[in-house]
Amino acid sequence: MSKSLSEIETLVREGKTSEAIKEIQAVKRSTVTRQEVALFANINRRLGKTHTAIKALRPFVRASSKNPQQASISEKLEYSMALIKLGAVSEGLRILDKISSDEAPLKLLYSAFGLISHWDYEQAAEVLEAYCAHPQADSYQLQTAKANLLSCYAFASNQKQSEPLVEELLSSTRASQSILLKRHILLQATQIHIFNGQWELARKRLDEVKASLDSDDKGLDLLLLLKWNLVLDLFINGGTPELKERFYSFRARAADYSNSEMSRDLDFYEALFFKDEKLMIHLYFGTRYSSYKEKIKTNFKAQHNRELQIPEEYEWNLTDDSSAANAGWLRIQDGRNSYSEDFLKKNQMNQKLLSLLSGDFYKKPNLYQIHDELFDEDFFNPNSTPKKIRQAVYRLNQWLHSSKIPVEVNSKAQFFSLNAQQPIRIIISSSGGSDPTLKSFCKTLKNYFSDKEFTSKEAAIKLDIPRRTISHTLKQCIGENLITQTAFGPSSKFKVKL
Repeated sequence: MSKSLSEIETLVREGKTSEAIKEIQAVKRSTVTRQEVALFANINRRLGKTHTAIKALRPFVRASSKNPQQASISEKLEYSMALIKLGAVSEGLRILDKISSDEAPLKLLYSAFGLISHWDYEQAAEVLEAYCAHPQADSYQLQTAKANLLSCYAFASNQKQSEPLVEELLSSTRASQSILLKRHILLQATQIHIFNGQWELARKRLDEVKASLDSDDKGLDLLLLLKWNLVLDLFINGGTPELKERFYSFRARAADYSNSEMSRDLDFYEALFFKDEKLMIHLYFGTRYSSYKEKIKTNFKAQHNRELQIPEEYEWNLTDDSSAANAGWLRIQDGRNSYSEDFLKKNQMNQKLLSLLSGDFYKKPNLYQIHDELFDEDFFNPNSTPKKIRQAVYRLNQWLHSSKIPVEVNSKAQFFSLNAQQPIRIIISSSGGSDPTLKSFCKTLKNYFSDKEFTSKEAAIKLDIPRRTISHTLKQCIGENLITQTAFGPSSKFKVKL
């Protein structure tokens, strides 16, 4: 006899993933009632079946004149979270912006997940703190929120706020006997201890992780244990020849996992401890998110007692070929190149796609992320959006070919990348593109205020997020030239420039 959706959800909570997958696959969509569809989508998303969640909810959230429906708050919440998980973060956050946290506190948790996916840990921490303080927060989700809050503190090396949270979470995992969550907490705590110079405490946490592993465990948790033991030794002893050899040995082992964020992190520590300023610059230009760029500059200064000098332009070698130093070039900002007299207008579709594909050296954008960036005014449609993206890619490839530029856009399993047919220098400007999180924030403000001026208090009320978060983000947007400040002092006013 098949299990009910509530019974399958219990399996998910208990970590019985294989059994839960088997049970949810046996559930026919036609047997799911309207009252159950949000839970059905929730379970599928958590089990990695996010496309199924989108397909189940879209008829209600994105109703048409032919199929008029009124989505419930739960359906909107789950649809937005499915979009965020797939990469359409801006669209997901826009749906959440229209939901009141008083009516649905889960809006705060899901918003934080969206912010974290864009490396905005500072704002995510404030949203998570608001969720944890909410009187109607779900006790199970509260544990998830606090674990993610600890990740935010780890990114910011926030020792003061993290220590009591670590002890609280470890105490709760002992009670629930959740080994995986315990390891996650211990590894996050290790990062915080390392960046605050608490070597002995960091080693103790890593010893606890080691004790929780099986003798034959060769998975990602073991890799993370080895990584943080290595990073701790680097902080204590510096980049000695012995540690350098150990680092490259570990790097070769980690390459088998094809994890883009692990590669980014290893480049960060290699540049930091082996004094490779060129690699640090590569890392800086190779990420789109302002918070990670700030982390790079802050840690470089702490380690070297000077500012990292960011050049106005950076040459990205797509082929890793040493002969690229004398090769032709393509400038992303305007499409100008050494192969022809062709160029691209800024914010033209071809230029926007080219900029997106060169915005992150480590992580390839997928179909959903490209849609989110290029067609942000349109809703994602699983039927028409893939065709629209393929057409955009085709047009860019046509332009590259006609301009005799030896680069083409390739796709594999819904992920897209630039590939060079011969050595070429891709020239990227330090002011080439805005952080997508900030662009999404400004577009939301534009929807509320249009071309009118507004105060930070008015923005905080409209977006239902803390005033402190609004003030911080407005400053970032001003720095990115997305918002202008029209009045100063106690009655400061702002206007969106988009």
